[in-house]
This record gives sequence, structure tokens and C-alpha cells, in this order.
Amino acid sequence: MADPDERLARAAIAATARLPGEGVSTVFLRRLPDLPAERQAALLRALARRDEPEPVEAARRWVREAEPGPLRTAAVELLGEKGDARDVPLLAGLLQGPDREAALAALRRVPGLAVRAALLEVAARGEPLDDEGFLELLAERQVNGAAVLLVNRLRERPGAHAAALLKALGALADPALVPAILDAAPAGAVEPAIEAALQIWRRAGRTDEAVRWVWERYATETDPAWRRGLLQAAAALGGASGWQPVAAALHDADEGVRAAAVRALAGWPSPEVLPVLLSVAGGADEKAAVIALRGALRLLDEAAGMNPADQLAAWRRALELARRPEERRLALAGLGGSGLAGAVELITPWLEEANLRAEAVHALLQLAAKLPPDRTGALRRALEGVEIKDANLRKQVEETLARLRQAGAGSDAR
Repeated sequence: MADPDERLARAAIAATARLPGEGVSTVFLRRLPDLPAERQAALLRALARRDEPEPVEAARRWVREAEPGPLRTAAVELLGEKGDARDVPLLAGLLQGPDREAALAALRRVPGLAVRAALLEVAARGEPLDDEGFLELLAERQVNGAAVLLVNRLRERPGAHAAALLKALGALADPALVPAILDAAPAGAVEPAIEAALQIWRRAGRTDEAVRWVWERYATETDPAWRRGLLQAAAALGGASGWQPVAAALHDADEGVRAAAVRALAGWPSPEVLPVLLSVAGGADEKAAVIALRGALRLLDEAAGMNPADQLAAWRRALELARRPEERRLALAGLGGSGLAGAVELITPWLEEANLRAEAVHALLQLAAKLPPDRTGALRRALEGVEIKDANLRKQVEETLARLRQAGAGSDAR
């Protein structure tokens, strides 16, 4: 293990994990201090693979006594793998030093249900609650008992780590704490506070309560920041909350609230808001128009079960409203994937636009794969008449046309 040849030394160290007999770890742990730092760490990791208690006890000693370096880091890792709840305070004590990341990783892995209680005791000291990594750890290990501590911390130090505290509360708190959480949330953390409340209600299966709270609060709230956040919450809750109040907010006196309403509708999960989005997309506010149009295109792209005639009419209107090449490309791609026979009529005119011809051709090729052969006559004629410079795309078109002709697509097609 002390051989100058690094390869031989590594092989000897690795072999210690497989040596037969009891007490092997004790023998080699005595030799460990005589090795260079990197080999010390390697030997401890090798001995950790043995089913013996001595490496764990040695790791505890080195976490307490060793200077920062490879050996202490290896000891921290070992406690994460084979330690227990007793090691939680020891590892938490490293959160302010150079082994912070290794300590957090170990705390995530320490086995045993008793670890939650140990983490709660550490959290009660207060200082770890200023560490955002520790807050994430509490959520990951489901230390639900820490929720009250987090609310108190949020109230005592509203400007420090508010978003991280609220995120952890979203994962840990129960609905009874929601009023206290919202009351303690600082002015600059409105959106994280609302998101935490929604997450708590969702985990408890009480979405209806969340919906009721959103609209009751919105009806009386005058702070634009809260009104904006509540509109985003309505979008997150989707159809269950009703889109009409969000649409009404498009006429709010506050510009930020109006913008939030557009974003909320653009992110709505169901297509009932399409007419409103298309109306906004045709308005004078260019930024709002782009957001609304992109939301409409997304909904159309996901519009399973929507009446085909209504869907085609909405696609037509969306293409008419698309002022920029970016949205036109999105619309053409969506039409290609729609499987609507009437989409050919909407796509074909764009074959005349040089900067969008390739996208239009790709859309027609997509449709050709989705439509039944007797509905592809117009599509075939459109592809036959287009000039394509790109060799790969031209080859795809020729192969598609050959397939359609072979299927007899032109005989009865419209």
C-alpha cells in the first residue's frame, strides 16, 4: 500500500476489501495514518465495503478530529452509507466548512427512520435553517415536524432565504399551517408563498379548498403583486378554478395584473380559453399578442377531442394572426401534426414563401403520414408543384409521393 508504484498501491488497497477473516479492518486501520492522504481515503473506502464495524467507528473519529482533506471527506461519505441517526449532529456540524457538500450528501443517505427525529433536533438549533441545502434536505427526508420551525423562521427573518423556506414548507406543512405561512410570507416572496400553499393543498387532496381560497382572496386583494400571483395560481389549478375571472383581469387597471392574466391564460391547461387568447393575439399590445398566440398554438397542438371544424377554424385564425416567422413556423408544425385533412389548404399557400417553404413542406410530409390515402390528393398535388433545393428534403418528398401514388391516392382524392 505504501509502494512508490501507484498502480501496485491501488491494487493492494483494493484487495483489502476482499481479504477473508475477521479483524482485517482493525489491522489495516492501524496502518492507515502512515499512508499519503489520497491513499488513506482510498483505504477507508475499501475497508468500508467489509461488513465490519471498525471502519464506521474510525470514520466518526476522523470526522471529529481530522483536518479537512481527502480522509475526512471519505469518512463523511462512509457515515452517509453506513452510519445512523447518531451521526446526524456530527455531519450537520460540517455544514459551515469545506466539507459542506459531502456532509449534505451524507445526510441525504444516512439510513434509518430515526434520522428524521435527529434532523428535527438539529433544525431546532436554528442555525441550519439559514442553509438552503439543509432546507432542501428536510423536505427530501420528509421531516414534517420541522414545518412549525420553518414558519417561525420565516416570521422572524422575513428577508433571509424566504423562497427556500417556502419551498420546504410546500413539501412539509399540512393545510392547517397555510394561513400562518401566508401571513408570515414577506412582500417579496408572494409567488413562492402562493406556490407553497397550492402544493400543500394538492398533497392533502384538497384542491377545491385551494380554488376557493384563490378567488376569495382575489376578490378582496388590492396589492397588485398578490393579484398577479393569484392569477398564476388560477392557471396552475386549471379548469377547476374557472377561466372567466382570469379573462376579466385582462381589463384590470394595473398593467402588471393585465400581463399576468395574459400569461395565466397562455398557460391554461384546457382549450376553453382559445377564443380569448386569439382575441388578445389580435390586439395592439404586441408583447401580449405574442404570448397569447403561443399559448393558443400550444393548446391547439394538444387539442385532443376538440371538434375538428372548430380546431381547423382556430388554426386558420392563428395563422392569420401570426405576425412573426417564429409563430408561423410553430403554426405550420402544429398543423402538420394535427392530422386534419383541411390543414392542407392552410399550409399550401406558405409554399410560396421562401423563408417558410421548408417548414410548409415538412408539415405536408407529416400530414401525409397521418391522412388516409383517399384524402391526400390535394396534398400530393401541392408537393408535386413545389421547387425544393435541399437534396435531403427533396428525397423525402419524392419517397412520399411514390408511396402515395402506389397507394392510389389520386384516384378518388379531393
